[in-house]
Amino acid sequence: MTSNESLLSKYIKITLVVSAY
Repeated sequence: MTSNESLLSKYIKITLVVSAY
């Protein structure tokens, strides 16, 4: 579950950056 959470966090961060762009 820890690994999954890390992946989700990364995805969210990337999405946020892309959205900001």
